Amino acid sequence: MISFLSPLKRLPILLAAFILAGCYLPSQFKFDVRISDNGEYTVSYVGRLAESTLLIGLREGTMDAAKEAEKVEMVKKDLARDSGFRAVNYVGGGFFDVRYEKAGNIFDDKTLTFVNGSSRILSLALISETNTLTILGSTVPVNYHKQLKSIGFTLDGELRVVTDAKVLDHNANQISGDSEKTYFWALRDLDAPAPKIVIGG
Repeated sequence: MISFLSPLKRLPILLAAFILAGCYLPSQFKFDVRISDNGEYTVSYVGRLAESTLLIGLREGTMDAAKEAEKVEMVKKDLARDSGFRAVNYVGGGFFDVRYEKAGNIFDDKTLTFVNGSSRILSLALISETNTLTILGSTVPVNYHKQLKSIGFTLDGELRVVTDAKVLDHNANQISGDSEKTYFWALRDLDAPAPKIVIGG
């Protein structure tokens, strides 16, 4: 678990997941987060990312092959700036198959953002004011739903958070384990509730 009584100091963590910021959209993915009692964490994402400009332009017929190729290279360069992306392969239609793995110690790193500041699908940040560990998911804004659904985009993924810390609140679909618990969310639709878990104590 996160040791909130650590001799380092009592430090809370805020993790925010799944908000649309006009760039990358998660699709067909498995997202796993694990946090240990000494602050060490691992984050992994395996699945697809859609780049919204490509996705919408190709589906609505406003992007030609030359513009598509140019945008694909821009996306690859953008994602390559984060060493956590171990594989980025364009599969067409605005979608990229990606594999992301990152590990560190949250007390040292302070923050981690996936994908980036303008497309925060998952972010970790130390927040000292509240002394709680929160994982908070944000759904794709409702005003995007109609357009995304009209071009066939679907949200189909899974989020798992593994921790042995004291959980104060959550809206996970399933829980398993004893001293170390796994909190699971099935994210199958754009209208799915945002994932939430609050840890403290």
